[in-house]
Amino acid sequence: MSRYTWHPEKERGNVAKHGLWFEEAETVTESALARWVPDTRDPDDPDRFVVTGYSATGNLLVVVTSESGPRP
Repeated sequence: MSRYTWHPEKERGNVAKHGLWFEEAETVTESALARWVPDTRDPDDPDRFVVTGYSATGNLLVVVTSESGPRP
């Protein structure tokens, strides 16, 4: 089970624009070699991060994610 909540409409746009499903993007966040840095573009959202790394299929990706607390 994914620890992320995906927005279906945003994912459809991402697939259309980049040809990338969020499930693949999530594998970057699980990589031991991923580099996490705070996303300072939005000072009102201190829990946002930019993650750079390779996906499970070998694609180099930049993923923006945020922590919103535990899922039910």
